[in-house]
Amino acid sequence: MVPPVPHHPHRELSVAATASGLIIKATAQSPKSYVRVRWGVSAVVEEVAASAISPKPSWNDTPTIFGIVGIIRLYHGSYLLVIVSHSEVGEFLDRSVYAVKGVVAIPLTESAASATLNSLLHGARSLDYNVAISDPSDVASDDEYPSSLSESDSKRVELEHMAPSLAPEAASNVGPDHPLGIEPVGEPSTLTSPPNRSIGKVVLDSLSFWKYRPKSKGNTALPLSDSVAIASAPPLPVIIEISSSDAPKTPPLEDLEELLEHGEYSQRGHLDSISNTPPNVEEKTTELEAKIIKECIRLFAHEMYFAYDFDITTPLQRKFHKLTDASRHNQLLHTLANSPQSPRPEPLAEPNSNLPLWRRVDRRFWWNEEMVSNFVEAGLHDFVLPLMQGYVQMSTFHLPASTPNSPRHSASPEGQASEEEDENGYEDTQYTIISRRSRQRAGLRYQRRGVDEEANVANFVETETIIKMMRNHVTNVFSYLQIRGSIPIFWSQPGVNLKPPPKLDRTPSESASALRRHFEKTIKTYGPLVAVNLAETTGKEAVVTNVYRDLLKEVAIPDTSYHEFDFHKECRGMKYENISKLVSALDRSFSAQGFFWVSGAAVLSEQQGVFRVNCIDCLDRTNVVESAFARHVLDLQFQAVALVASPLERREIDVVVNDVWANNGDAISRAYAGTSALKGDYTRTGRRDLSGMLHDGMNSLARMYTATFTDYFSQAVIDFTLGHRTLSVFSEFMSNMTSTDPRELFRLSKVRAVAIETCTALVVPEGEGEVKAAWTVFSPVRLGVRVSRLFEEKVLLVTSH
Repeated sequence: MVPPVPHHPHRELSVAATASGLIIKATAQSPKSYVRVRWGVSAVVEEVAASAISPKPSWNDTPTIFGIVGIIRLYHGSYLLVIVSHSEVGEFLDRSVYAVKGVVAIPLTESAASATLNSLLHGARSLDYNVAISDPSDVASDDEYPSSLSESDSKRVELEHMAPSLAPEAASNVGPDHPLGIEPVGEPSTLTSPPNRSIGKVVLDSLSFWKYRPKSKGNTALPLSDSVAIASAPPLPVIIEISSSDAPKTPPLEDLEELLEHGEYSQRGHLDSISNTPPNVEEKTTELEAKIIKECIRLFAHEMYFAYDFDITTPLQRKFHKLTDASRHNQLLHTLANSPQSPRPEPLAEPNSNLPLWRRVDRRFWWNEEMVSNFVEAGLHDFVLPLMQGYVQMSTFHLPASTPNSPRHSASPEGQASEEEDENGYEDTQYTIISRRSRQRAGLRYQRRGVDEEANVANFVETETIIKMMRNHVTNVFSYLQIRGSIPIFWSQPGVNLKPPPKLDRTPSESASALRRHFEKTIKTYGPLVAVNLAETTGKEAVVTNVYRDLLKEVAIPDTSYHEFDFHKECRGMKYENISKLVSALDRSFSAQGFFWVSGAAVLSEQQGVFRVNCIDCLDRTNVVESAFARHVLDLQFQAVALVASPLERREIDVVVNDVWANNGDAISRAYAGTSALKGDYTRTGRRDLSGMLHDGMNSLARMYTATFTDYFSQAVIDFTLGHRTLSVFSEFMSNMTSTDPRELFRLSKVRAVAIETCTALVVPEGEGEVKAAWTVFSPVRLGVRVSRLFEEKVLLVTSH
């Protein structure tokens, strides 16, 4: 049982490598015990007495980290992922929220860990955390050419890239290919392309998964002083530069079309020879391990947010309900004990604050739960920092502090304006958005669609907008919640076209069952639902739209209503002002839902139900409509406090709200599709023009590229990291260059279980024996043979007779 004392994760940690393992402690403390992560694949996490560590680490010579992401266990070793850079997004109700900016993987072997920690300690000031790698379009990797290539000797190619990026002076500490490197975020960087290297060859090399570099006597290795983190970090590969004379020979063709049509390179095997496929299994798994770590770093260094001392995964209204439930429980205990009643808690207080932070968060949005499970099991609650994928932004605009017929300073004790109020009587009003992306059925655009066996849908995002404003010297806080998620039936969208057609994967009865369970559990969490479907009612998307509509009508779930709005049809010709028709049509639903409103210490209203918005991707169209809903609710909230914004104030509000929602759309789109959102120009400016359409065209092509060449591996890493699949997912990927959806594995296991149950009923009469064990096994289709070209699964039963 967890003791009822506060357990806030430590804000800063010191890490040291010793003979017995990696030692971690709170930087600001001199505790009697440390956390030790033992060396090796097992990576046992335990609490040890400080006196048991010998020799004592020199804590003055150790790097500082800002949180633990968790442990990854792979083929040759394990790695501890830690946060080495973060930025404060802002203060939400006077508590800080942070974004992850840099992640490093520390190998759990003594020599490699020492080298990595030494690199962090001496290179921290020169590491450039502001160079972006926000787009996973691995068009040209920096492991294609030496990092020492100067700008004067090369062409500059503007590319957004996913490989670790360092300032030039940091190259002596962490090599460009080092998979343990920092993954920063920010603005797109300018990368170099080596001389005489055609774009065609760059793209062709990117078609292969492997980037192996064969060892050669003529190769010049990086100096030890320049690559200490690589050379001393086995079993990771030592990256060796290839001289021009030893480079693989390719014909002097200049464009991609000629290269692909050239007979010598037309087969897949020759494509692999160009990119130097590792020759044996050990070298393949070594490079695969490096790629897995690199992808894990990329995953947790983008769109990840956290707070040290409060829960950001739970909406304000749900927190208030938890406080109310706890208050009722305490009042009952005080009544039974005949003791004085405790005061009622503040409506915006943090519920269950004596519990560890990980016990308070909504597990749907806790992305590193699987990776920190060893710390939880060891009772090291102060070292467990839950991370949430999504988006958080806090912005301000100015509004009058008082109503027109109210004295400006009537509530002030000495007639003075508040600290936030300026000389013109305006207050800073904080507008906050928090989008929480679910880790259930998590994944990428064409890899995860629809619903799974547990009634979880792809790209489920809960978005809360919070307004904090001062009116007549009373603080008012408004909260409004919306959700989005894939159409909750069994469907997929395979193919590599720009827009492949959706297809149904199961029978209508199976989809109806999953749809019912999804809506029932969603209503239990959020209240009555208004399903707003923005997908096309004709054309390719109608395949799922029509089934969704018909099944929802068939199952007739209480507290559910359905509304269709064919976004492309209604807004054809850039007539996005037609979205107002949808808002008007849903006027009664807005009135019935309301919003959560806290004025001072009183709760004046609560939100009753939510809109569940979807299109096909639940990205671009969905974000545009959700932003329109949020603006409409903002007007209702202003009306609630008798505020009518002037045209000048309205323009400032629109600029802030549009910017917040456009950034939100970009963040969710990057997490699901790999690029910023389409139609973002309308969300940001309220106008649609030709430049925005051209930008959308480029993003669509980038999405097709990532879906074709990078998403399969990224999806395998996501499934493994979240605990949905084991290491076998990478064996499957190595064989097929794709991985199976966990929902299909679950379905197959159910089919096998039913087959065993049916066979048992058929061949083992009741009361005449007992089945001791049962399996499904692959066996030749023909009876009486051991080897065959055709195999099928058969049921093998072991009985007591």
